[in-house]
Amino acid sequence: MGNGCGRMSCSALEPGSGGGFTVDPLGAYTPEANQALQEARDARQRSATLRKNLKDFMDKAAKTQQAAHKAVNSGITQKIAETVSLKVNLVQSEYCTSLSCY
Repeated sequence: MGNGCGRMSCSALEPGSGGGFTVDPLGAYTPEANQALQEARDARQRSATLRKNLKDFMDKAAKTQQAAHKAVNSGITQKIAETVSLKVNLVQSEYCTSLSCY
């Protein structure tokens, strides 16, 4: 381009009334700008997908953690019940043994 504008088109600026210039709203929309906008859309989409996947993984981890807590609590409750039962049997046996000694 021999007008000294380089890669950008000078047609974006047009003489307006009153001696000033008006800017053509589409004049600065270059292929590079189009590419940048497309890359931004793609990045936004990847970010949204990543956020959704992260939320899904966090929900799954929370559910797995809750299931593990329930399993541990159930196991502990069962062991406590067994211990109490054994202790009752032990006390009964001790009582019976003490009665037989007298």
